Amino acid sequence: MAFSRHEPITAKSTTGAVRQAAKYYTYRTGSDLEAGGRTWATGDGRTGLSLDDVRHELREHATTSRQAYIFVLSTKQAALGVDDYRATLDGHYDHYYLIEHHNTDHPHCHGIGFRDKQFKKAELRTIYDELGARERSVERARDRQPERRAERDVPDQTDRQPSAEQQTHRAADQERGLER
Repeated sequence: MAFSRHEPITAKSTTGAVRQAAKYYTYRTGSDLEAGGRTWATGDGRTGLSLDDVRHELREHATTSRQAYIFVLSTKQAALGVDDYRATLDGHYDHYYLIEHHNTDHPHCHGIGFRDKQFKKAELRTIYDELGARERSVERARDRQPERRAERDVPDQTDRQPSAEQQTHRAADQERGLER
């Protein structure tokens, strides 16, 4: 089940609130942080960015945009990637920056977005619906994978010789005593 939350930043200093959120999202504890860190992705297609890479842009957008939001997009049934999150967010923010987190049972991303107008409830509902549709699409594709593998594993009825690679693997398995 998808979850989407977009909260306006209403702090006295938008720039300070954006800076704090970005730092928290980047360095929040979790196994994904300890396994190599987290990187930022942008709405304009850039990925693998450090906090230092996006810090200046975040500050600039925080001072020039009328609205700044922090958001979270989460799914329960299927893990989405950066491109899925982007497709969900495109057209809803003038500029946005997101960072994936894999430190909970539910894969999710956090982000900071900028726009000139406040969100209306209907637009937030559209984002939620788009996220849910992406989750279901990824889930269906994942569920079809075993069927495709099973179809490929059905032996062909024609008499065919095993490929050289198959013969090599079979010989190696026999040497290790793994052949049935």
